[in-house]
Amino acid sequence: MTELSFNDFGETDYLTVYNWMQNQRINISLNKSKESINFVEHPSVFTLGTNAELKNVLINEDNRTALNIDLVHVDRGGDVTCHNKGQLVAYPLLNLKKRNLKPVEYVRMLENILINVLKKYNISGEQNPGNPGIWVGNNKIASIGISIKKGITSHGISLNINNDLNIFNYINTCGIQDLEVTSMNKILNKTVDVQQIKLIMMKEFQSLLGLQTLNSNNEEVLLKQIELGKKLVRSK
Repeated sequence: MTELSFNDFGETDYLTVYNWMQNQRINISLNKSKESINFVEHPSVFTLGTNAELKNVLINEDNRTALNIDLVHVDRGGDVTCHNKGQLVAYPLLNLKKRNLKPVEYVRMLENILINVLKKYNISGEQNPGNPGIWVGNNKIASIGISIKKGITSHGISLNINNDLNIFNYINTCGIQDLEVTSMNKILNKTVDVQQIKLIMMKEFQSLLGLQTLNSNNEEVLLKQIELGKKLVRSK
């Protein structure tokens, strides 16, 4: 099986990571780079997928600018979503052909990773037929939006952990009016350690991709990736 790396970009703006991700996807298809799972927290941004309608952004440009919220059109599926500090985003760049994964199997894998992470905190996350992502009751806690080109994945998943949910008031999330969102912080009524979530998620990716699982004392392996990730993204 091909080698896989984990990178942590810390808090990095959306466009910087997006452009790096596009370059990496090409390099993976040419066997110039290895596959990777990339963690990041973005400053406030709305991203509009290929099916998005601008009317689902509910504030005008002046107000959005005043709130320091960027807006970016991207090549993933779906409508509009948002990212902000305290929300963990994971971008898997994987070769589905080499891993013998069909797109629908890949999406199920991402859903299972999110459900398993939440289960560690006694939060019951569920699929919602017809509405991608993971839900807790009627409230959405995680989103899935992917792109696959020449068998190589990009974009990925976002999990609301400690982020300010008020940003979702400014959009029709996923194009759905009055959609309610929640976070781990809101459900547990406490701040959640994002680094621990990354470590748990790493182990879930490794398990479901059939890779060797990290021991619990290897957290520093992930932490050391933060500066490496920043160097990688700044070099592109």
